Amino acid sequence: LLAVAELVSAPFQMLLSVWLLGERMSLSLMGAAALVGLGLAVAVVDPASVKATTRDPKERTRGILYAVLAMAVMALGVVLAKRPLERGSLVEVTFVRLVIGNVGLLVWIFATRRLDALDVFRKGPARRSLLPASIIGTYFSMLLWLGGFKYGDVVVVSVLNQMATVFTIALARIFLKEQITPRRIVGSGVAFAGAVLLVLLRA
Repeated sequence: LLAVAELVSAPFQMLLSVWLLGERMSLSLMGAAALVGLGLAVAVVDPASVKATTRDPKERTRGILYAVLAMAVMALGVVLAKRPLERGSLVEVTFVRLVIGNVGLLVWIFATRRLDALDVFRKGPARRSLLPASIIGTYFSMLLWLGGFKYGDVVVVSVLNQMATVFTIALARIFLKEQITPRRIVGSGVAFAGAVLLVLLRA
């Protein structure tokens, strides 16, 4: 459910880019974007696990609403950063974003006295995997993510970014030996087809 809620990020970004940036969105682009969304929804939703959840329905609804609100706020942030990205250096904008984010985390850690969050820097085998994961999954990916918004249209890039779900499924199979169900294969295929169509329409 949370994965599906996160899919609303692309529609939010598309609508805000049309409203605030004046970008154009044709019916064909909307169709390709819908194809990607449909494929991802099929790939990530397991009806059996959703039905079997024991979480309180009100709590689950509240969680989904928080996730949707988070996607809306993130979409607004991306659209507002589009013009500065176009005018400024990609590395500079990424650096500012990461520094402010880390300062905010440190303020939260010390304000709530959750100093145990810093234990990973002092002990434990997690450091061996967290260091490369943080470099690849934060710094490199952030540069590429913001680079897409800098050089591309938000209406297209916002949808292509959703393909991270497909890559996660494939990489989980390669590195973690997780099973890929027929449902995930079909959903990923539909999403990939939609992404290819989106690129061809914008080429």
